Amino acid sequence: MFKKICNTFLFVFMLLLTSCATSVGMKVTRPAEIDLHGATSIAVLPFRTGNDTFYTDDYFSYFDYFLQILNASKYVNERQIVDGFQRMLEKEISRSTDLILINSNSAESYLERGKKCPSDVFIIGSIRNLKNDIDEKSLQKKEGNEIITLTSCKRNVSFDLRYQVVESSTNKVIYTDTIYFSEESATASRVSDLPSPFEMARYKLQSKAENLINGFTPHEMTRYLSLLDGPKNHLEMERANELAKNDLLEQSYKKYMQIYRQENLFEAGYNAAVILESMTRFDDALDLAEELALKFNEKKAYRLVNDIKNEIVQERKYLDQIDAK
Repeated sequence: MFKKICNTFLFVFMLLLTSCATSVGMKVTRPAEIDLHGATSIAVLPFRTGNDTFYTDDYFSYFDYFLQILNASKYVNERQIVDGFQRMLEKEISRSTDLILINSNSAESYLERGKKCPSDVFIIGSIRNLKNDIDEKSLQKKEGNEIITLTSCKRNVSFDLRYQVVESSTNKVIYTDTIYFSEESATASRVSDLPSPFEMARYKLQSKAENLINGFTPHEMTRYLSLLDGPKNHLEMERANELAKNDLLEQSYKKYMQIYRQENLFEAGYNAAVILESMTRFDDALDLAEELALKFNEKKAYRLVNDIKNEIVQERKYLDQIDAK
């Protein structure tokens, strides 16, 4: 019985191993998710507290922004959260090799005097609708002749933190996002042992800060594109696959194209187009993929056409961002 199970497992393993499709890697540079239009210097202005808002969806308002300063000291927990988030943003900017951090006090001083912010762009934000509720429970328990009171408590925190990226030269808002936070703490025996609202939100705020600043700059990534298996015992396709596995892409492409032209084999033409895409020869890859779609009317060919078109769009967007600097 044990031997039979082992043989079955070995068979399944070998089947999976042999059925794994060959894939080729493609290194690409993705454009920044948030286009700063060539900006390199950033300031993070102090975020505001309270439920009143100082921003619109389109343009930054100096008057509304500084009006909020009057109420800032009234909201202790809100202040801890927004100050902590500001520090996180500034730390991420200072780590970047592509961005320059401008001191927030200096930037705010310029704005107070009615002058343009000294940074190319600045980040502003406000926290709203903070709920900070503590749920306390008491339980009396008899131990011997004594009655002991046991207490437990939890903190429930929720808030919205909206932030915007503003272009200094035009005061135009170029990006807006909102952090929606809602969480319950672990149970503690005393209120003083409960984490503060900021401590509860720290992880999510840090993640958002990292994602925002990383979104300002292009980044490299590697995609893996799958090739199709040819007909069984097709030696020339196997040779082409082997070349691709060994990263001999140009030789592999020529072999696939030779098979495609001689035998009109869809899998060979498809793989040739994929190899071209992996070598970032997108125009040639698109021409071949469109030829395959028209000739064979295969869904895989249409998906490949769309994938190559997307790569062309991403490349053009990245080059436009580089030219803007």
